[in-house]
Amino acid sequence: MILGFALFVLGFLLVFVTLAMSGGMARRTQLKVLGELWDGNHGTPKRAAVIAGAGFFLAGAMVMFGGVSASDAERAQACVTRCETEGYESGRIGPNSSRNEDRSTWWVACICEAADKPTLEIPAGSLVR
Repeated sequence: MILGFALFVLGFLLVFVTLAMSGGMARRTQLKVLGELWDGNHGTPKRAAVIAGAGFFLAGAMVMFGGVSASDAERAQACVTRCETEGYESGRIGPNSSRNEDRSTWWVACICEAADKPTLEIPAGSLVR
């Protein structure tokens, strides 16, 4: 996930700095200048920087979301394992049941369920570090 963030920031900086160096800092001219940069009207090196920046930006976003997805899958598996260890039939990630309207008591729970036991809720953040 850190690699994804680094790529994302690098891509943003490449596009932003190139846009600033080409006179595109005014809000009303940003898209016009960005289009000109993409078309190569400000020179090949600046066009290459904008294309590379866009690529780094997109690649970084994909890597970050992939890291989040892997982390969520790991947490879900840890929840199922913990519930089975505690003697429950199933485990799932979901909202806690003791929450109120103002969201001050909302947290993500590992919910363990079995027909013959009361439901057990464990803070999901404590399952994987």
